[in-house]
Amino acid sequence: MIKGDATNLVGRALDDLDCSSVFIIDPAPIVRTGLISFFNKHKAFRVCGEARNLEESIKAIEEAGPEIVITGLSFGNYSGVSIVETFVHHFPGTYLLVFSAYDESIYAERCIGSGAQGYVMKTEPAETVICALNKIMKGGIYLSEQIQSKLINKFAHNKTKEEITPIASLSNRELEIFQFMGYGMKTKQIGDKLNLSTKTVGTHIERIKKKMGLDTTREVLMHSVHWMTANHPNRFRSVGETTT
Repeated sequence: MIKGDATNLVGRALDDLDCSSVFIIDPAPIVRTGLISFFNKHKAFRVCGEARNLEESIKAIEEAGPEIVITGLSFGNYSGVSIVETFVHHFPGTYLLVFSAYDESIYAERCIGSGAQGYVMKTEPAETVICALNKIMKGGIYLSEQIQSKLINKFAHNKTKEEITPIASLSNRELEIFQFMGYGMKTKQIGDKLNLSTKTVGTHIERIKKKMGLDTTREVLMHSVHWMTANHPNRFRSVGETTT
């Protein structure tokens, strides 16, 4: 090896020591490739691995040992806040940034409450991801200005249950089931996907009815389809497909 090559190798090694390692989880190759390309231009962060789903990522993360993991909110048998909960269970000491197309007004606070350190919507500029990671690495929590204002207003005015919207009043599991209904999934399909009995899914649907002031399961279905199409107009999929 010539002297110049050795110098370059040492330089790259020093750069790796100075930057933070990031692992990316997303079912879409174009998203993973785009993020990797973006991070290659920023010396503060380096991508140490990638995966297309949560199951695949667990072993890979154990081997790579990243400081931060960036994940979407829907793939395989996992969806929504349950992804954050599963991740925190396996890797309690690793930072987690949620990078998703799901409406932050519904999911951001839930994800932070479940253990994530930040939430960025995929509609945001790429530089927002860097801002989020920088804040997280300093021990902070990253949320958009809109969500920060919403939370400040919520606690400052001590909102009562009557002031909370029906969707926001749903538990994480109820929201997950409501979302799957919006995809057109039947009770048994939802139960199979979440490892719940049909009876348990039915119980959750009854609670959804009560919280939303609806009388029938059909009304819940119609509301869920309307809500999904309104919040994800360009990402609405057929049964079995997902958005992140």
